[in-house]
Amino acid sequence: MAKKNLFRIRPALKKDMPYLLMMVQNEDVMIPADFITGGMCAVNREDVPVGYIRVEETGKGPHVAPIAVFENWRMHGVGKALIKKALDKYGELKLVSNGTSNGFYERIGFVEIDWESIEPSFLRDCLECEFYETCNPKPYILERE
Repeated sequence: MAKKNLFRIRPALKKDMPYLLMMVQNEDVMIPADFITGGMCAVNREDVPVGYIRVEETGKGPHVAPIAVFENWRMHGVGKALIKKALDKYGELKLVSNGTSNGFYERIGFVEIDWESIEPSFLRDCLECEFYETCNPKPYILERE
């Protein structure tokens, strides 16, 4: 079975929230209260979310916050597909990655940028986090070619 047949991407719906909360329960990621605006889900054949991305348009460009994929759905192209769909819509994406995800973002074309390019509201949580030193967060951008 081809990977493209494993899931599809659709707008986030209210009914998705319980799945999104389960998706991030062991991650250092929060699902925003307004998760539908700018939110998209990768869903399996039963229409159950297996991945989620939310993009917020800011004065400093569109920012991803958050992106999450169920652990058992990683390595199936879900995260990459969500990023591609968002990039097609917004033209560029900025995000702050934790250290464990840096390699993934670099492999799919994100390049590191300076912290001043990131919307301050996206920095606050990261810079004030007790795990900042061990997390090794980095600001990134991906632009449509």
